[in-house]
Amino acid sequence: MIYFLAFSKLSDSVSAITSLTPELIAASKKVVQHEVEQIEPLHKLSEEWAGRITYLQNFIDGLIEKWKKISDKVTDAAKMGNKQLLQAQVFVGTQLLQC
Repeated sequence: MIYFLAFSKLSDSVSAITSLTPELIAASKKVVQHEVEQIEPLHKLSEEWAGRITYLQNFIDGLIEKWKKISDKVTDAAKMGNKQLLQAQVFVGTQLLQC
């Protein structure tokens, strides 16, 4: 269930960025063509686009961090050659991913 919610948020965020990007490009072209009145709308679109990109980056970083912490502990246990610790870390990691 949690993964579905995460995927849904990720998908919604990407869709919003994807739909905003053509508007940003069109506004940029107008400014390049010396349509000075389009500068302010371009600034607003670029701020919105950048905000959405930042949100997406932070969201992805959060997802990755959880997996990285788990894999780092499993890797460390494997490097130490400690079979019991390795099994424990795999078990704990499996439990954490189900939350």
